[in-house]
Amino acid sequence: MHQRIARTSVGVTMAAMAVAGHAFAQKGIDLQPLAPSKSSADLPRGDDLVDVHLFAEAPAVSRGGRTWLAVRFVVEPDWHIYWHNPGDSGGPPRFAWEVPDGVEVGEARWPVPSRHVYSSGDALDFVFYDQATVLFPIEVSESFAGDQATVSLRSDYLVCKDVCLFGGGEASVDVSVGDMVTHVVQHQDVFDPARRALPSDETGPATARWRGRTVELRVPGAAGIEVFPHRLPNGVRFENLPERGVADTDHLRLRLEGDLDALGHVDLTIRATIGDEEVLRTLSVERG
Repeated sequence: MHQRIARTSVGVTMAAMAVAGHAFAQKGIDLQPLAPSKSSADLPRGDDLVDVHLFAEAPAVSRGGRTWLAVRFVVEPDWHIYWHNPGDSGGPPRFAWEVPDGVEVGEARWPVPSRHVYSSGDALDFVFYDQATVLFPIEVSESFAGDQATVSLRSDYLVCKDVCLFGGGEASVDVSVGDMVTHVVQHQDVFDPARRALPSDETGPATARWRGRTVELRVPGAAGIEVFPHRLPNGVRFENLPERGVADTDHLRLRLEGDLDALGHVDLTIRATIGDEEVLRTLSVERG
């Protein structure tokens, strides 16, 4: 059966890593190349710092049906990998899928990351410690000819602590395909917590307003708010995000810098605490 490779999510290109390397150097962090030099022989291998696992939520799917895939990264203690918007430096994982004709892997659904503020206080990254699970929808066309779809993944990533290393891992999973398949789910110990870690796009209880250069966020009753902006056009950024992107009240204000003429909206993911509840939301804020 013919195989093809589909790339999804934001890729970590060598050009991007050159820029990231400069940014890391400005912060006193050593960004190592994929093959460390002899002087770096005592460093661990990036491949050994992160385990990449692939799970299918359903063992079998009907033609014309869909299920979900989970890519789970297990990260060595004290190291971290990056969100789809890595922040001031770094780069997100890259996902390269190999699937049969008639199978499509959709867009990534990312969990909410953590803030990583540098000791200098003037730079902020959005990262995952310990583990992160990214979900992908997968669809099988009605014309799929086989009775099994093998889904293979290669994920390349940047993993950092005092130094940053390139690494990667591979995984695959088989999904049976039939005409009238009974719906059965598996690996709920992976998928249930992964879904709880996803931000909802429901508006309530969070609200946002953009006027001029100021974006105001409010989550009534919250004891604290953290903001994780999605990628912005080159030259546009939020002012002093390490300090202003977090508050111990139910509201905060962010100020945009740069040329905003072509910018019609900004996307923000937030984490807020209301009592014992953690509220995760993604907001698309239209320019007012």
